[in-house]
Amino acid sequence: MAMSNIEKPVAMAIIRWLSAAEGGRKAGPPLAKVYMATAFFLTDKEEVDRKQRDSPILATTLLSILIQKTSQINKDEDRALIGFLAPNLARPSLYKGAKILITEGPKIVANAVVKELLPSDYSQ
Repeated sequence: MAMSNIEKPVAMAIIRWLSAAEGGRKAGPPLAKVYMATAFFLTDKEEVDRKQRDSPILATTLLSILIQKTSQINKDEDRALIGFLAPNLARPSLYKGAKILITEGPKIVANAVVKELLPSDYSQ
């Protein structure tokens, strides 16, 4: 059964979906009300290292992420609520401006920037 909304979202983020030419999803952004994938937080050092060399990024902590689109900014960007199956594991890395890489298997399909942290009692 498909999930219709995230029960306890932890943040609002801007998601930029990579095009198929950039290595993203061939079918484009997901159509599910709540998209489930894996993700990891990108630290500043990892981002700099990634730009300086052409090598794969190794995730230190891979998390299960939930993404619920709230509005479309343009064809490749969405505003979305995000949650995690294990939010306590994500919380230490979660702050306004945090960068997240969203993956399907070993492939990066999108990146996100946290715009707002939500209170623990947030409800839709």
